[in-house]
Amino acid sequence: MKPRQKVVEYVVRMLFNINWEENQMEIQYIIQTLACFLGFLIVVYMVNAIMSVRHYPGDEMDAETKKRVDEFGLIHFTFHKNIESIRKYGLMPDDDKKMGKKEGNFVWCFLGDPACFEQNLLHVRTKGDRKYVDTVVIIKAGTLVDPLLMKKKEKGIKYIVHRGVIHPAFIEVMSIAEYRQRYLSEKTATA
Repeated sequence: MKPRQKVVEYVVRMLFNINWEENQMEIQYIIQTLACFLGFLIVVYMVNAIMSVRHYPGDEMDAETKKRVDEFGLIHFTFHKNIESIRKYGLMPDDDKKMGKKEGNFVWCFLGDPACFEQNLLHVRTKGDRKYVDTVVIIKAGTLVDPLLMKKKEKGIKYIVHRGVIHPAFIEVMSIAEYRQRYLSEKTATA
């Protein structure tokens, strides 16, 4: 008998106070069924834990990225409907969505370097309903004192995450079109 089955057998005997000798076949069936179910739950739990860890931002930020965050700040993509709330309460982690559990209490951002803007926007727009983002939140350079973590993604994309709320005094909210006009046209004009 497998160890998992022994545990289940013990639990069945204790809970139901069943005479083992009289009902051996039925009890054996119950034990095997419960052991299989217990195994299934363990597998589901492990897969969920692995997926959560895989999405969790755990990489330390390298010195070069820290320097660039201090220089350019961060950006976060969102929807126009969130503008008033962001201006009033700040940039808050999204707990309402399915990803809320996996994303944790983090605000997910990108480096605010205008040279990376289009690549980051394109990356965000490949993510389900996020393909309709139309607003960018700029987190001003040098304003974040909390430690930041980094999550490296495919194709060289790096998410930079901030735990908790980013205060409204440290942010500027604008449409993507306004951002392009203000920051990307400056870049091409000075080049």
